[in-house]
Amino acid sequence: MNILTAINKKYLPYFTAMVRSFADNNPGEHTVWVATKEVTKEDIEEYRKYIPERVRIEPVAFCEEILEGAPTEKRWPKEIYYRIFAAEYLPDTLDRVLYLDSDIIVKGDISALYDVDFEDNYFVATTNVHSPFLKWFIRTKNGASKDTVYVNTGVLLMNLEKLRREQSREGVLGYIARRKFFLTLPDQDVISTLYGHKIKIEDGYVYNLNERKIRGWNRRHRRNARIGLDWVDRRVKIIHYIGRNKPWKEKYRGLLKPFYDKYRVK
Repeated sequence: MNILTAINKKYLPYFTAMVRSFADNNPGEHTVWVATKEVTKEDIEEYRKYIPERVRIEPVAFCEEILEGAPTEKRWPKEIYYRIFAAEYLPDTLDRVLYLDSDIIVKGDISALYDVDFEDNYFVATTNVHSPFLKWFIRTKNGASKDTVYVNTGVLLMNLEKLRREQSREGVLGYIARRKFFLTLPDQDVISTLYGHKIKIEDGYVYNLNERKIRGWNRRHRRNARIGLDWVDRRVKIIHYIGRNKPWKEKYRGLLKPFYDKYRVK
């Protein structure tokens, strides 16, 4: 498998925990592409002892020319473009890549997700937005059409071959320039709005579980049907620690901390 992530030096320990968990549950040889403007091979070498040799780590420099004329400010650092324009800087030999945020633990075999049929879509992802009102509000805020779906881009399978053929850099930058004051989760808003009509949806309880999903589920179900540790252990492949509630912080709240602690470094 080819995995992509984007990090700075601060996130190296969390990135390492993510890669350790992926390697532990997915046998075979893999490559993890690290989009970064500050992490070097020397930085990664400090953490190499935690990762099996069969997993190759490849820092990849983001091509700054891509961003000529792109809106950038405190709210819009250049890193937001790493997911949006992955097809432009990853090797042409790759036809697909699975983007994973570094605040993720992979607790199962994810080859079925990686090998899924794109069915002519740009991306495969999951959604956290189910309320009709919230769907309407986000579409209105972002200027999206009714046929789009709003996804969480922390787990994002990319159809690089199709994106290279059809993605318009000018279209992306033009949209951002027009809507930048309305966009709250920048790259997620952009990908969902511009490509949400061409995103295949997978089960978020399997491939992108988070504490918010658990709380919502448990509010809607009786005690004997609620999500607990055993349920997570049996069914879930990817855990995502979204928002500020991070498992490496002392004040973490929720069920999912033990899965992170298993792979914690330093």
